[in-house]
Amino acid sequence: METIGKKDPFYWKTSFPYVQGPQGRQIRFSLQCYNIPVGSTVAMSADVEGPVPPIYLAPTVVSTHPAFTIGIVVNVPDNYESNINFELSCNEKPPADSSVTCLAGYFQEPHGESTSAGGPAKLIVVAKVITTN
Repeated sequence: METIGKKDPFYWKTSFPYVQGPQGRQIRFSLQCYNIPVGSTVAMSADVEGPVPPIYLAPTVVSTHPAFTIGIVVNVPDNYESNINFELSCNEKPPADSSVTCLAGYFQEPHGESTSAGGPAKLIVVAKVITTN
């Protein structure tokens, strides 16, 4: 986590390496905010192009408290590698128990069947990074 002087008094930016491996698939990337002040902004991007649509969430205003989630579903190609960056910008320092979690995962359907025929799908988490205040 880094706190840098941008236009807002409080700014976090966190990066982590993402490696897809030999099988491309549809991945859900989300930012889950907890106790982040309403009016703050969160954003996400990847350093390397390749997924369709791109791994990118434009700066988005946090509109609910105490929990707020935003995400995107992308098709990630085989052997894709990139740093994933997520950031938070606030007018005030978030409380001590606040956090932003970046989660990447896909849904696995039971026994290879459709969810309607085989029960609920299971979320398989392939990356999870938490930044806390």
